[in-house]
Amino acid sequence: SDTEQDKSTHMWYFLHLTFQEFFAAKWLVRHLQEYLTDPSATSSDFMMSCKEALDIVQQHKYNPRYEIVWWMVAGLLEDKALSSFFNLLEEEPRDLIGGRHQQILMECFNEAQAQLDDKEVTKVELQLMQWLHFEIKSMSRQSHRGRGACYLGSQRVFPEDLLLKSLARFRERKVIVRTLGARSKLSKSAVHVLLNALQDADES
Repeated sequence: SDTEQDKSTHMWYFLHLTFQEFFAAKWLVRHLQEYLTDPSATSSDFMMSCKEALDIVQQHKYNPRYEIVWWMVAGLLEDKALSSFFNLLEEEPRDLIGGRHQQILMECFNEAQAQLDDKEVTKVELQLMQWLHFEIKSMSRQSHRGRGACYLGSQRVFPEDLLLKSLARFRERKVIVRTLGARSKLSKSAVHVLLNALQDADES
């Protein structure tokens, strides 16, 4: 029939994946903002409780399909709920071997740093520094990697200022310089520090 023919030739359009992820993040934030601020709160949405939204984060936080959703959630949450979200990321289960935990934490921190309180910023930065120095020490024990750049520090979302602070550690200086050089983008101040470090190396 004409109706069946119309259906068969109809062109269907779907939103770009990023739009889907944004709406998913907005939906989760509506529940998480309420629950993480006041755990005794109950959701008015009959489709899902706030606790179930919390479970989604714990079950899927390392799923690559949800990665951008978590960045957006971190950027949309506010105040106490935002700090609680970072605490939630630290809860079990945790990927301590594959590097997924570091990647998620860095991306979320990059999105939300301006809205986090000083205590939370210091906590995350300390954790990133510990991971950075752990990788550098591991590199020094592997001769084939000893002259390369640190993978974690070369990531776009790894805080540049933490690398600059690490230049003060003389033993790690060369690795940090190579790591800064491996990054896709540097600030003017970082370029200046890097040039000075290279000049000092030539003179020594």
